[in-house]
Amino acid sequence: MAAAAAGISMWSTLVPVITGGVIGLVGGWLGPWLLERKKEAAEKKKRRADKLEELVDALYAFDHWIDTDRLRFAYGEDHPREVSPFAKLRATAAVYFPQFNAAIDGLDTATSGYRVWMSEAGQRRLAGQTNSINDGFNEAYKPYLLKREALVKILTEFARTEFR
Repeated sequence: MAAAAAGISMWSTLVPVITGGVIGLVGGWLGPWLLERKKEAAEKKKRRADKLEELVDALYAFDHWIDTDRLRFAYGEDHPREVSPFAKLRATAAVYFPQFNAAIDGLDTATSGYRVWMSEAGQRRLAGQTNSINDGFNEAYKPYLLKREALVKILTEFARTEFR
């Protein structure tokens, strides 16, 4: 009976010590692991936000580029030729935001029609038909404008839901 009482007394002393040790070990391992996962998730979210900002920046840079091309081709203004930022727009979306590829493809298609108009307007200008340079502008520009604005809306909505 005394041995049983001594065993119970020993376990009643060891159980809190063992429990405390287990809690300490788990807390010492689990706490930093959870913190590291949370830090990695925050860094990933920040990187995606930065990449979305690059995507939007590339879209507006492309819009400026296409407008400069219009001034140069259709109206003969002297602007330096620059590389289109469309490749950066497409690459950033392909790597980080493939869900936008269809909208970017639509913008690309609409841009092609707009660029054809620019070339035709430039040919009319060079042929001396200055009174008809702008013929067909609205028909060529509107699809581009609608696709660009649709992409802006998609990106804005994504930013609102993803990064709030």
